[in-house]
Amino acid sequence: MPETGSSVLQVQNLKTVFATRAGDIHAVNSVSFELRPGELLGVVGESGSGKSVTMMSLIGLLPTPPAEVRAGSVQFDGMDLLKLSQRDLQALRGRDIGFVFQDPMTSLNPVFTVGFQIMEPLRKHMGMDKARARQRAVELLELVGIPDARRRLSDFPHQFSGGMRQRVMIAIALACDPKVLIADEPTTALDVTIQAQILELVKDLRQKLGMAIIWITHDLGVIAGIADRVMVMYGGQVVEYGPVREVFANGDSWEIVRSDRYWNWLRLNGIVRFR
Repeated sequence: MPETGSSVLQVQNLKTVFATRAGDIHAVNSVSFELRPGELLGVVGESGSGKSVTMMSLIGLLPTPPAEVRAGSVQFDGMDLLKLSQRDLQALRGRDIGFVFQDPMTSLNPVFTVGFQIMEPLRKHMGMDKARARQRAVELLELVGIPDARRRLSDFPHQFSGGMRQRVMIAIALACDPKVLIADEPTTALDVTIQAQILELVKDLRQKLGMAIIWITHDLGVIAGIADRVMVMYGGQVVEYGPVREVFANGDSWEIVRSDRYWNWLRLNGIVRFR
């Protein structure tokens, strides 16, 4: 691993436990990884492997109780995030670390306009007045490819399609130009055409803004196409970690997802040459 100074985010031995009547459930077991500036790290694994819980643990998004981060450190911008107060974490979330949640259908508040929800972090974290925040919200909607952006600020979430809501969620996450963007299965519920559009959008935004991205997904084919490195999780642990071509060519991670379509996709794109 590079030295800490070359990483925008460095996680060491993270352990997260859920307390239940039947005893403690160890959801995250000694997870360590790093994220370099401008890098896209893919996180893959089956449902329940600890992907989302790991990322939510980093920035205090899990309900406490029953969740508790028992050990580890999360170094970001010279701070250990696990030692920050809730107030400090609230100031950091959305400003320095953006988060795109899994389900665009339920992540947006149905009683507020899309414009209000994009402007809220701009006014809270950036101190913008209403006029400046509105103009920035228009720019963000245009950035994520929503046409007639100024008019659509007054629309409510139910007036957008699933793919467009996902774009709105990405716009909110990008509002304050965060150093790190965590995208938690942002294309899982979308059809293949919209998924391809979102992936192209993320590639373009990464190139334009130079931010580091953590992309959580079940789809190894997606990771093969966009990630620099990949972390494979199983049972709350990291079972493989490294450059995407090396990990995929190794073949061990395919014990988690065995599907001919992934191998065919990888062969067509030159990631692997045989099975």
